Amino acid sequence: MVSGRSHGIGISSKLFPLLPLLLLLLAYPATTTAADWPTDRHDFQRTAATTETLAFPLTESWRHEPPQGFSPAYPAEARADEYAVTGPLKPRYTFDHGHGVAVAGGRVFVGSTTAHSLTCLDAATGKTLWKNYADAAIRLTPTVAAGRVYAGADDGAVYCWTAADGTLLWKISAAEKPRRLIPNDGRLVSPWPVRTGVVVTNGIAYFGAGLFPSEGAFLCAADAATGKISSPAHWRKALPETAIPVGTLALDDDRLIVPGGRANPIAFTRATGAVAQTFDDNNAMGTFVMASAGRIFFGPASRRSMWQITEAQRDVKKNLAQHKDVLELVVAGPRLVLVLEKELRCLDLTTRAVQWKTPSTTALCCIATANAVITGGPGEVTAHSLTDGAPLWKAAISGQATSLAVSDGRLFISTDRGALIVFASPVQPPAP
Repeated sequence: MVSGRSHGIGISSKLFPLLPLLLLLLAYPATTTAADWPTDRHDFQRTAATTETLAFPLTESWRHEPPQGFSPAYPAEARADEYAVTGPLKPRYTFDHGHGVAVAGGRVFVGSTTAHSLTCLDAATGKTLWKNYADAAIRLTPTVAAGRVYAGADDGAVYCWTAADGTLLWKISAAEKPRRLIPNDGRLVSPWPVRTGVVVTNGIAYFGAGLFPSEGAFLCAADAATGKISSPAHWRKALPETAIPVGTLALDDDRLIVPGGRANPIAFTRATGAVAQTFDDNNAMGTFVMASAGRIFFGPASRRSMWQITEAQRDVKKNLAQHKDVLELVVAGPRLVLVLEKELRCLDLTTRAVQWKTPSTTALCCIATANAVITGGPGEVTAHSLTDGAPLWKAAISGQATSLAVSDGRLFISTDRGALIVFASPVQPPAP
């Protein structure tokens, strides 16, 4: 043993090669804070709400525009649906319209569907701090937890890097099958792409993989530090034949809610991977799930109305409500904010009584802060008061806003062109 004289700490000589990595992990915050937005829609319940307050007006601070742009998994909706009502079809697979961001520890983490990369940017300046690569597109928002960054890719793998410098800690295949790639919409992908993102809680990373029912689909729980499936708390389960996990996973206490794409979501027990609840709506489907206050919201599509979010109760087969013509939905404390094509509507989460409503142009994404509802759509972002819906601020942007995030006084806007546009309050102190 070699004694650390200044502190009397015994350090094995075998650990010396690991000291740089250990120091980086110690330097980067191990836990997220209230000012962070560490995963898709802010938290693992997917409420899309933060307790942070934004000071309006905001002005553009910086932007990140990768030269390769953005490429969705499914470029266009089908021209017709023999089972649907007549009229123009709205997209059902809404999980990857842009490069969503996770923000933690003063850093921004963003994947790429074209460069197959994950990039770390300084949140104050937009400067690239590090960049690393997967073997295929990273479609969903990364997750930051305990000083690590997690992302799934279309190559069928989940990657874990250090948030501090991008060192690859581990990589695991979601499907325990021989590695191979197949053509899919002009790209090479695994038959088991990871299109669920990664949920990390209590030291376990959860993710799903699959594309074709004939090839099977899987749900995994792995050690978040090592990527190994090596204890009773870790498992890999084959999903029911009709279930293809597409869209961000959500947590509901001791369960994991998995969106099913063109089938209903399924709730699984996190401890064992056993099916805990199915949902009684034969017409439901979609890539969105959210869990809050003992309720599960899922959608957005239905063969009846083509755009509908179902509200269900935990452990109860019967659905509570059908929110029709809703493009987006956010839970902000006791409030349920609905985005319709021409209106923002705020309901009481418990009684569903309307608290306020206000005209709004078509919005495709929505989040809430402690004082505002922020929406984004074609060519603009807007902010309304969370209390009464009064207009607070509006700004023009290039492209179509596809996802939003707020962290440390900044608004992060992802667009359908692959760009990231960042707004901040002009009174915010300058970056060092």
